[in-house]
Amino acid sequence: MSGFFDYWGKAGAEGEGRVHLLPFHGFDVAAVGAEILDRDTALLPRMAHLSGFRAEDLRSAIPFVLALHDLGKFAEPFQDLMPDLVRELQGPRAARVCAVHHSSLGYQLWRSWATLRPAPDEAQLLCQLHQVELAGGARGHRDLGDLMQPWMAAVLGHHGKPPEEGTLGPGILQAHPAYRSRRDATAFALAARKLLAPAPLRGSEPDFEKQLQRMRRSSWWLAGFAILCDWIGSDTDFFQPQRTEMDLAEYWQRARTSAARAVEHSGLGRSTPRAYAGVEHLFPQIAASPSPLQGAAATIEIGDGPQFYVLEDLTGSGKTEAALILAHRLLDAGRSDGIFFALPTMATANAMHRRVEPLLNKLFKGEPSYLLTHSGPRLTCKDRIALGQRSADDAAGEEEAAATASAWLADGRKKALLAELGVGTIDQALLAALQSKHAAFRLLGLHRHVLVVDEVHACDVYMLRVLCGLLRAHAGLGGSAILLSATLPLEQRRQLARAFAEGAGAHGAELPTSEEYPLLTAWSGDRVQERAVAARNGAPRTLPIVFRRSVAEVVARLTEAARAGRCACWVRNSVADAVEARDLLAAILGEDAVTLFHARFALGDRLRIEDAVLARFGTGGEAAQRCGRVVIATQVIEQSLDVDFDVLVSDLCPIDRLIQRAGRLQRHARADLDRDPPALEVLAPPWSEDPSAGWLSAPFQRTAVVYPDPAVLWRTLRELKNRQQFALPGEARALVEAVFGSDETPAALMPRSGQAVGKQLSQASVAQGAVLCLDLGYLRQGMDWSSEAHTPTRLGEPTVTVRLARAEAAAPWLDGVARHLQWPLSQLSVTRRLVARPSPDEADLVAQLERTQPFVGDDIVTVPLRLQGDGTWTGRAVAERGPPENPREVPVQILYSPVRGLSVIQGA
Repeated sequence: MSGFFDYWGKAGAEGEGRVHLLPFHGFDVAAVGAEILDRDTALLPRMAHLSGFRAEDLRSAIPFVLALHDLGKFAEPFQDLMPDLVRELQGPRAARVCAVHHSSLGYQLWRSWATLRPAPDEAQLLCQLHQVELAGGARGHRDLGDLMQPWMAAVLGHHGKPPEEGTLGPGILQAHPAYRSRRDATAFALAARKLLAPAPLRGSEPDFEKQLQRMRRSSWWLAGFAILCDWIGSDTDFFQPQRTEMDLAEYWQRARTSAARAVEHSGLGRSTPRAYAGVEHLFPQIAASPSPLQGAAATIEIGDGPQFYVLEDLTGSGKTEAALILAHRLLDAGRSDGIFFALPTMATANAMHRRVEPLLNKLFKGEPSYLLTHSGPRLTCKDRIALGQRSADDAAGEEEAAATASAWLADGRKKALLAELGVGTIDQALLAALQSKHAAFRLLGLHRHVLVVDEVHACDVYMLRVLCGLLRAHAGLGGSAILLSATLPLEQRRQLARAFAEGAGAHGAELPTSEEYPLLTAWSGDRVQERAVAARNGAPRTLPIVFRRSVAEVVARLTEAARAGRCACWVRNSVADAVEARDLLAAILGEDAVTLFHARFALGDRLRIEDAVLARFGTGGEAAQRCGRVVIATQVIEQSLDVDFDVLVSDLCPIDRLIQRAGRLQRHARADLDRDPPALEVLAPPWSEDPSAGWLSAPFQRTAVVYPDPAVLWRTLRELKNRQQFALPGEARALVEAVFGSDETPAALMPRSGQAVGKQLSQASVAQGAVLCLDLGYLRQGMDWSSEAHTPTRLGEPTVTVRLARAEAAAPWLDGVARHLQWPLSQLSVTRRLVARPSPDEADLVAQLERTQPFVGDDIVTVPLRLQGDGTWTGRAVAERGPPENPREVPVQILYSPVRGLSVIQGA
């Protein structure tokens, strides 16, 4: 037997005796890759299209490179993580210390093979590793090394980010060909090559640079695939530790058998799309009278290659159903295998979950998987993807320790991108386009899905730039996308279409130009179709604008409406304003008549409130339930929540948001009500052609913070005043372009507006630097690869996750639910300006509570609460105030109520 059996690859804690030799783990992962490729017949053709190689050659080549994924574990610094075990396997030797991760050690070894003058056995290895045949003729080993570089980086960097590329210091195997570990790594690679017998990779591109470009793009697919195979291949429920030597061919057959069981258990590939059978199959309730947009989605031409669509229509027009019709047609046409819905907020994701889950078995046959995913807990039971529920340690103290790996693998936020049907916040998709750990795995999942992004207009400048990066990457890997919006400026629609076209390789392609509304835009190949559609029956309406000038005036208006038996909603721009308005109205109408709905509740309380609002004010809400009720809400109510009110008041906000809010005004026809004609009521400062600098900030300070460009609100108010009403959908496009297509700004507002625009440009620049470029390949290229926590999908003030607890019981705030949901349902997100860390006075209790929590980190703050005599729960914490580069610590008092949410006051 060769010396490469003297190396451990997986091991439990010292003394457990669960040791798996390194060559066997390499073959486990290779076997998983072979099994997935055999089961999923769509993968190889897609990889062939991306890489330019023949599918039959890839079938044998990919398992071979996967067998080499842990070459770096031959390195002494990795082996020495378990010195007692190394002495047993290799005998006494001097330890060699190096802080470089084993993925980078393996990559540096391979690069030394490919670029330096190799030893004789390494020369033989290179001849066999780099069997790439280009249509343009043979190349030298250095060129072939450059060609394979992105692929080898993808496989060796299988822990979520590309390996480090710098020169490593002396004393490790990469620097000394005479080291035994280097010879044994070479011997293993040759043995794997002989056993797995990969076919030469025959490229279709005669030009070396074009083939290299294909290798770089396809390396992202291979990186995600290597992560997936390593997860499954590390599951000790199926791959039992093997500590003694055995014939590699015999072990390979065992690994194939184990891989078949492991992949079957994982839930991957148990489902295929059903054939599209028309609108009546998906939505029998609308089959007789689909909306014009839905009819267009059912008939628009589907071309070859990646497809891109933008569906623009009013709130309540059936965009979701139209998107599902179109997505099902794409599944049937073989463009994708699944669907992922990306929503702007957790509340909208929950609402979409309720709408699409019943369609799971209409869209797919077999055993499809479905996941709801956002920053809260996974609340759906159709989780059939079981990746790595138990994973062996690589070593005590190593990055992928079992507790971290098992928790990570059980995290639905990543697995949702593998499920046939996934619903989540847009953040989960945007991470695929950022320099964040495991971005390649997210891309692997997404590229097989129709990416449906709802409420696109809700993206700020930073998110829009990241979304463009995601569309570019998604198209580059062959994916299709559908974007939904009530009101999208033409320039934004062109930016998004351009990004997708560039990703698909169509630089300089035709872009949208139509200003019709409602509109379905389709891009395929290098051609744009823009189909204007009629408004849904009953949708056209003209809303008079009624201006309110003070909070007191709005309170009087809502009080009058409630006492007349109407239901009403006031959409406020800040949580603090919403809380104050709720208290004013509750004092007049009574506590039970007023509901407060915002994002600063513990998740369990927020879901309870959300469900109650949907039940009372949604399509099934009865007149008796709605009568005399008032909802005070923030922006959480304006998107994708199917609710309507007899009376609606909104704080002044940008015109696209205002149109969204108007969609909650008498949204449904209600035969049981005799309602007054709808009118949109807006709380706004007095109009002025030449406003002062404090025109907005003086009367509405918090609105000025939430929407920092006063010129946008000034132009919005100008359109409202000049029109005194607006007709929807007819004037929706003109309204949006008048506000966002213009840069007219009064002189006194220019300083604040200029600051806001400058900040937007800065955010766009930050996004540009953080977005991945597939054409660079799965390589660091000098970029900073961070964890997800430090690669934001949204810019803004730094935040923490606050976990609320009941001090007397030493238990989570919501402890009357399943144990695994208690802490997730007891948490919420706030800025560090409000809460940054626990109070040092609560250190002992916080430590006790943290021992019962699933994750604890610097961005998680536990706050014990105590019940006061007036029914208020209070706690203590520390906030950070002042400039981010030099914040000062401030003791704060936390006030919490399941009715009012969380508030913070200075002083503990």
